[in-house]
Amino acid sequence: MKGKVNESHYAYSVTAARIMQRALLSDADYAQLIAAPDAIAALAVLSSKGWKTPDDISRIPQMLDDELQKAWDFLTEFAPDIDIFKPFILRNDYHNLKAALKCALSELQIDRYFIRPALVPRKLMINALSENRFSLLPEPFSSVLKKAYDALNETRDGQLADIIIDRAAIDGMIAAAGEIREPLVRRIIDTLCALSNIKIAFRGATLSKNKDFFETAIGNCFSLDRKSLIDASAKGSNELFQYLKTTSYAEHTELLKTSPIDFERHFEDRILSSLEPIRFEALGANPLIAFFLFKEAEIKNIRLILAGKLAQSSGEEIRRRLRRIYV
Repeated sequence: MKGKVNESHYAYSVTAARIMQRALLSDADYAQLIAAPDAIAALAVLSSKGWKTPDDISRIPQMLDDELQKAWDFLTEFAPDIDIFKPFILRNDYHNLKAALKCALSELQIDRYFIRPALVPRKLMINALSENRFSLLPEPFSSVLKKAYDALNETRDGQLADIIIDRAAIDGMIAAAGEIREPLVRRIIDTLCALSNIKIAFRGATLSKNKDFFETAIGNCFSLDRKSLIDASAKGSNELFQYLKTTSYAEHTELLKTSPIDFERHFEDRILSSLEPIRFEALGANPLIAFFLFKEAEIKNIRLILAGKLAQSSGEEIRRRLRRIYV
């Protein structure tokens, strides 16, 4: 388990994070964005708030990646121990593994699908696939990519390759969190991984997948017993719900039945709610963790708003999809 940096070392970085937090969008800003008549008008609102917005709406994904990359660059410059944030960034790396694999086999441009920030450079991942030299990547990415590549070549089953990488993402995030002494990181990563496992279990149980599927797809987490989750899911939805009622996710099991998206959003909102008092702490890593997760949620919300504008969704429908933001 990695050592803990003395909390006093964070005094300067926490002050810097508070300055950064002031630039986060407020409820009034979100109201303006939702009221905007279209995506172009919404981008104009963001520009007035200091965002560097593109002239071409096709470059919206890059704008959002640039915003989160700026937050990550801030952390790498100011945080005394950047390792405590890596479990959160790993999600992007495993997404990029899937994107790189699909792009390499379909000759699509990876630039359109690769997201930032990431621990593995885009060029290195492209070279590993284009040269068929998976060992260019650090572990565990090298082994995971080879396993998914082999499965895709042998079965032509893109879903199986996705399952392999998604399972590795869950296990990788939990393993990384397990090496960190910050209880907040462990708790949040555990919740995120548990939600991923529950979504997989629910979809699989609904489709009557067999036990082999769940053994392959469901990963580890601290708050769920993996064996019990697999056994229950393999027996169907009713058994899955009965098991979940014995866990810390019991309270909103009924919501999972009616809307898996709302179920996930509830627990993500609960994470953000728990961070509200933490961001005012004077020392330690917690305010930096809170800032990064608030920024990540903000970007997710902007993505939802702009997608809604492009799809001509109603303001009420867009608002219903948003994560709560505490600023």
